[in-house]
Amino acid sequence: MKITLVDGSLKNYDKPNYTKTLCKELQQQGHEVNLIVLENKQINYCNGCWSCWWKTPGICPQKDDMHEIYKSYMKSDMVLHFSSLDMGFVSSKLKTINDRTIPLVHPYMTIVNGECHHKKRYDKYPYLGLIVDPKKDNNEDLEITRDLYSRMALNFKTELKLYTTIQKSTEDICNEISSI
Repeated sequence: MKITLVDGSLKNYDKPNYTKTLCKELQQQGHEVNLIVLENKQINYCNGCWSCWWKTPGICPQKDDMHEIYKSYMKSDMVLHFSSLDMGFVSSKLKTINDRTIPLVHPYMTIVNGECHHKKRYDKYPYLGLIVDPKKDNNEDLEITRDLYSRMALNFKTELKLYTTIQKSTEDICNEISSI
């Protein structure tokens, strides 16, 4: 499976080698993994210009590293996000990435299960996964994050195939991914 592993942890995160270890273990199981460390990337906030829908359909006009991430996402079978939960949600860097995926869908709407959703821009979208470090046990934060990522997956025309915490071993997480 081709996996894009997006490390959204901030520079002060106390487990800096977690995604490198996970990446190596996934590769040992035969997966092709592209590790993207957001701390090393220049990613601007979405400025809401709508150019990605109207002026340059499917292409964000901002000149930053997001274009590399778009390509990696769409070449993948799974996009796997990683972040600690800070103030009840994923890191600001990962949230910015989530906001910037809007060019990957059309501005046109369709009804899905009685709700308005964007139409697909591409025939195939990768599965979505999220691994979080809750730092402390707070089931409400975990449930809210899972629910928001499930909604994001729906809008991204895919499924949230994996949602777990680092309390599960990297070996178990790799085995779970391999069974998808």
